[in-house]
Amino acid sequence: MYIDHLMKSTETAADAISLANKVSEQLNKGSFRLTKWCSNDRSVMAAIPESERAKTAVNLELEQLPTQSAVGMKWKIEDDKFVWEISNKLMSAKSKKPVTRQSIVSVVFSLFDPQGFIAPYIMKAKPILQMLSRKKIGWDKPLEENKNVQWIIKMVG
Repeated sequence: MYIDHLMKSTETAADAISLANKVSEQLNKGSFRLTKWCSNDRSVMAAIPESERAKTAVNLELEQLPTQSAVGMKWKIEDDKFVWEISNKLMSAKSKKPVTRQSIVSVVFSLFDPQGFIAPYIMKAKPILQMLSRKKIGWDKPLEENKNVQWIIKMVG
């Protein structure tokens, strides 16, 4: 079995520390070592040896906890929120004026979301792309601003 990341919530910091110790203890029996530990609770991080922490979470003296990558998204540790960094993708698409079918596809399908958190937004773009395909709109043809593609042109353009 291969596990790349384990993301687990607990009710209390004490529960998280206990879970971390128990999981590590059990995996050590099979010569497995968990690393890259990260928590939004400083007391939990203090209980994790510095060598086992995620590189972005080593320095606990920071005013704000860092952002940690996890399974295609970013976890803003301090706020305990998941975020997707699409600003670079949007900026790249916006620099390629005018908006085309290709620029929309480039943004929409570059988002890695295995958990489906942003699927409602991605799913809105897919029928538009299907419509553009049915109408045989070329990949590099500038899109007209109409009701069907207006929101996506605003996002990408």
